[in-house]
Amino acid sequence: MRKTSGWILLVVVGGMLILAGLLKVSGRLPEDRVAELGPLSNQLELIGLGAIASGVLLLTPRTAAIGILLSSSYWGGAICTHMLQETSYAQPAALLVMSWMGSILRDRRTLWSLPGVSEGGARSTITDQRHDAVRP
Repeated sequence: MRKTSGWILLVVVGGMLILAGLLKVSGRLPEDRVAELGPLSNQLELIGLGAIASGVLLLTPRTAAIGILLSSSYWGGAICTHMLQETSYAQPAALLVMSWMGSILRDRRTLWSLPGVSEGGARSTITDQRHDAVRP
């Protein structure tokens, strides 16, 4: 159930990334939305390609680790853009949280590099950490 919930969240987020990217690349974004972007409107194709790549990498289990990093960067950029425009950034922030929740639920190894988290996702003991430190 945990893994299925993770997949559902990631399909929603990844689908939104891919759809948003396709709209930007194809030039089908409404004119008023493009005008709101100001100087960024000249970079829509590049931003769109980044969104598509992030979504595909996020949805592919083998590339999910880089996908979560790229999608986090994309949502962070969206949050900053909303802040600069003085508009609500709740939607990109929620999608950022959904990205991480989905990744963690799908595969707990997403957190493997955090102190105290083993490859299996459970908290490791101090002796496990010492043992890992001497492993080649």
